[in-house]
Amino acid sequence: MELQKDVKLHQERDRQSKLNNWMEYQFYHYRKLEPLEKKFEQAQKGLESAQMRLSEAGVAGFEGEYELNDIGWALKNGQQEEKADGEMKLAEQEMELAEQRLKTAQSDGSRDTAERAALIGLAQGEVKAAEKRLDDIRNWRETIQLRGELLSALSELWCATTDLRQHKIILEWIDQQLSMIASECADVNQESKGSNHHHKDQAEMLESVP
Repeated sequence: MELQKDVKLHQERDRQSKLNNWMEYQFYHYRKLEPLEKKFEQAQKGLESAQMRLSEAGVAGFEGEYELNDIGWALKNGQQEEKADGEMKLAEQEMELAEQRLKTAQSDGSRDTAERAALIGLAQGEVKAAEKRLDDIRNWRETIQLRGELLSALSELWCATTDLRQHKIILEWIDQQLSMIASECADVNQESKGSNHHHKDQAEMLESVP
């Protein structure tokens, strides 16, 4: 594809030739190419960044092959994230209850020392178990979020790739049309020059007649 840069446009479109109209049309679409290429490059970098974060966190990707626009993975990950949010709320509530039970056991002066110590030990065990469950769910939720970021990056890359590919197809078609129109114009100009030259020769012959 080659951009024709020597186009001369008129303020009044009616005064433009068909060739100039198509050259203007070509220029308009080539101006849209660079932003699409930048969008594609940014999408590639976004994907690389998401993959790096996933790797640094020690999180596995997706099992099997993943297509850029596979809505199934996105739905599945969204459902897991929703489930993780619900589990997180339950774990936080369990943590609050365990901490309240520990405070109650520690402040209970109505029991003897041995019984109170046993209740405190039991409550501390519940707090520890609740903390572990909360940490596990938090890590699970972060894993899902990292995968969600990867899915978003893949989706953006798919959109950028599709937009760029489609625009290049349009540019290729415009270039082909412009080439044919330029060739037609060259043929017409050649015929016009030949006709003018023929008329000139006839005029000179007539002038030479005594």
